Amino acid sequence: MAVRFVSVALCGLLLSACASYTPSSAPVPEPRLSDWVGDASYAVAVDPYAEPERQKATFDADLDEADVIAIQVMTRNLEGRPARVRSSDMILELPQGRTLSPSGITSVVNKVGESGSVVGSALAFGIIGALAASSAEENARNARTADYREKAFKDATLAQNDSTHGFVFFIPPKGTEPFDRAMLRVRFIDFDTATSKIVQVPVNGLAYEEAQEKKQQDDSDF
Repeated sequence: MAVRFVSVALCGLLLSACASYTPSSAPVPEPRLSDWVGDASYAVAVDPYAEPERQKATFDADLDEADVIAIQVMTRNLEGRPARVRSSDMILELPQGRTLSPSGITSVVNKVGESGSVVGSALAFGIIGALAASSAEENARNARTADYREKAFKDATLAQNDSTHGFVFFIPPKGTEPFDRAMLRVRFIDFDTATSKIVQVPVNGLAYEEAQEKKQQDDSDF
């Protein structure tokens, strides 16, 4: 009985110490009129989440360390006809001419990862620790995935004066040079006329620098 009690208590201690994720929601400010870019038909506003404080408040992670770019995208249809807007039709053009397509939530969560508690717990507590940590990490990953998916930009058909918003994530490939600004291209599809229109929006203040390069730079400063 004593052994069983100790095992249960140990598992409880391990689970409390292992990876966990609690969804949070930082307030998203409404864009000012001057923030919207577009024409008489469609408009787009963007808000890059480049500051670590905002990233941690909204995503419980330092996205810079994971080389992930999160941009809050808001779209509005001013046209009299319905228009379809999809995150998969959005393209981020970097200063060097490279273009990025949005990354899926699974890829983003894999980049962000959890705390690596499985290995640490196995070393400290053996197989019981490894099993407890593995279960906790899976639960945390599932919770993170569900939360990110909820906050992501969802495909929508907008009637006149309708708007929608959400986060679009981009993962630059390894070796991408640092950049502070980019251009986001958002496509609106008018099914009634079988045409589409692209709104180009400057995205400033990204302050992107590959995490490995940043670490090497920091190390060289000492």
